[in-house]
Parts: sequence; C-alpha cells; structure tokens
Amino acid sequence: EIYDLRKGIPISTNMIDEIRCHSFLEHLTNDQFIELMWEIYRVLIENGKVDILVPHGLSETAIKDPTHRMHFSPQTFTYFEAGCLRQKQYKLPPFRNIDVKREGDILFIKMEK
Repeated sequence: EIYDLRKGIPISTNMIDEIRCHSFLEHLTNDQFIELMWEIYRVLIENGKVDILVPHGLSETAIKDPTHRMHFSPQTFTYFEAGCLRQKQYKLPPFRNIDVKREGDILFIKMEK
C-alpha cells in the first residue's frame, strides 16, 4: 500500500524499532517536517532508531532540485536533542544520541527515541 506520510504514519504508537528516511524529508515544508518528526517519535519503540539521509543544504544537490523545500545543515538535527534549549523552546520531539556525519553532499543522521 501507499500512504501519504504528510497526513501521519498509519501505525500504532510504540510499534517500530527502526525507521529510514532517505532522500525524502527535503521535499517537505518546514511544518510537514516537524509534524513527521513527531509522528516518527510516536511510532518508534523506546530506544527505537531513525536513520535519515538528506542533501546538505548548501550543496548543489540540494539547491538545484526545484522540488526541494527544506535545506538541512548538520546543526538542524541538534535542535531535536532531548532537553536542549531549542528542543524545549520549539516543542520538538526529544530524540537522543544524535549523530550527524557529512560525506560530500549528503548528511547521514542517526537518532534514538
């Protein structure tokens, strides 16, 4: 089946151990991105992992594609670190163990619930 994840993830709460978002998040609006991150947090089990791959926001890969709505830097995902000022201020889902690596034009992000 095909689902429009902009409308939520049609899975019960605390059911998934790992989610992969590869070359997808950059096509969302800011609001859709934050809503989807909350949905990912909701469906992951405790200590569940999310694996994200997005183009670096300043790369040609990110800028040249007219369907890209969001641009990411390695610091974007630090806003989701549980307990940090921005996570609390913007009411973002509190992920842990955030690891961001850049290889060329691509950012590889791993986070845990």
